[in-house]
Amino acid sequence: MKPRGGEVKYHYSENMAANSLPLRGLRVLDFSRALAGPYCTLLLADQGAEVIKIEPPQGDESRAWAPPHVRAGEAAVSSYFLGVNRNKRSLALDLGRPEGRDVARRLAARADVLVENFSPGVMARLELDEARLRPLNPGLIYCSITAFGQTGDWSRWKGYDLIVQAVSGLMEMTGFPDGPPTKVGIAIADLAGGLHAAVGILAALQARRDSSGPQPAAAGRRLDVALLDSIFGMMGTLAPAVLASGFKPPRLGNVHAQITPYQEFAAADGRIVIAASNQDLWRRLCLALDCADWGESYAGNEARCRDRDTVTARLGEILRQRPAAEWLEKLRAAGVPAAPVMPLSEVLRQPHVRQREMIQTLEHPELGAFQTVASPLARGNTPDQPPPRLGEHGREILSELGLSREAIDALRAAGILLEPAAPAGKEI
Repeated sequence: MKPRGGEVKYHYSENMAANSLPLRGLRVLDFSRALAGPYCTLLLADQGAEVIKIEPPQGDESRAWAPPHVRAGEAAVSSYFLGVNRNKRSLALDLGRPEGRDVARRLAARADVLVENFSPGVMARLELDEARLRPLNPGLIYCSITAFGQTGDWSRWKGYDLIVQAVSGLMEMTGFPDGPPTKVGIAIADLAGGLHAAVGILAALQARRDSSGPQPAAAGRRLDVALLDSIFGMMGTLAPAVLASGFKPPRLGNVHAQITPYQEFAAADGRIVIAASNQDLWRRLCLALDCADWGESYAGNEARCRDRDTVTARLGEILRQRPAAEWLEKLRAAGVPAAPVMPLSEVLRQPHVRQREMIQTLEHPELGAFQTVASPLARGNTPDQPPPRLGEHGREILSELGLSREAIDALRAAGILLEPAAPAGKEI
C-alpha cells in the first residue's frame, strides 16, 4: 500500500528498516477518544499505519484524566493519554460546524479505515455515518466501537468500561466471597473491545484485498464492535456451563473455580501464586513441599476441587513456614509454575522486561524523553512518534488534503481548526 495524500511523516527508529512495518501506507481516520477506540488505533499505528486522530477543540477527554501526570519541570501531561496515543497525528476540528464536517468527509474519502466510538446515532447527526460516506469511498472499513452495540435493547445506554464490567457478569465473579463484587484493576472491557476491533479491521482489510472472496475486492465493510460482546467472547471457558446448567461462577478471590490448587498463598514473608493445573504438577508440588505421600491422596483435579478447603488449608500451613524466595526456588526446581505477587513498580524494574524490549523511550516536545510500554508485537520495531499535542498536525494534514494556506488560515480564524501550542507549564 502506498501513502496517499503525501508521505507519512513518522520518524523511524535507527534499528529498523522503515519498510518492515506491515501496515505502512494504511490510512486510518480515528474519531475515537478515551480508551477502547484509541487502543484499537494504537495497535494499528504501532504496526505502521498512518493514524489521523480527529479531536474536538477541547481535545480527547482522556487528556484531562489525571492524576497521575508525567511531569517535566512545569509541563504536565496525562499519563492516561500518553499511554495509548503514540504514533498518531492530531487534527483538532469542530465537527459541529458544516465546514469542519466537510473536511472530515474529504479525509474519509481518502482513508482505508474509519474508527469511531461515539454513542449510536452521533455520527449520523454529524452526517458522517457509513451511509453517507460509503458513496464517497466504497472500500472504506467503517468500525464503530460502543459499549453495547448498534442494535438491541441496551444500545442506547451510556456506557463506559465500569458499566460493562458490571452488567457482563465479570464484576459479580470477581472479588472475595465475603466482599462486594470487584472490577478488574485495568479497564479490561475497553481493552477487549479495542483488541477485537483491531482484529476485525485486519480481517476486513484482508477480505477487501481478496477478489475471490464473497465481496468484491473494492468493497468495504461495516464493523459493529461492542465492549459487552467482547467480554462475552472471552468467557468461553465458563459460558457453556452457565448456558447448559445454570452454573453460577463463584466469587473466589484469588482461587480458580475449576482448578485446585491454582491460587495465591502466604509465605513467611510475602505472597506467592502456585498453578498446579494437572495431576503431574500436583505430585511435583507435593514433592517440593515435602509431603510426597499426599500426592496420591487425590485422584485428580475434580477431587481436589471438591475438597478445596482442606487442600488449600494444608498447603497454606506448609507454605507459611518458609520465606517466599526459598519456596520459589524449590517449586521452580521441581517444575511447578509459581511466582511472587509483585507491584507494577517493581515489575517495570525487572531485567526481563528490558530484555523483552517492553519499555520504549519517546521524545515529547514539552516533556523531553519519557518512557512508556512498547508494543508487545513489535518490541522496538515501531515508529517513535510521541503522543501528539492537541491539533499539532492540523495544518500538515490539511495541506496534504490539498487545502491552500489561505483556506487553512480561514478555518483557523473561524475557530473550526484549532492549532497548538499550549505553552510549557500548561496541562495538555
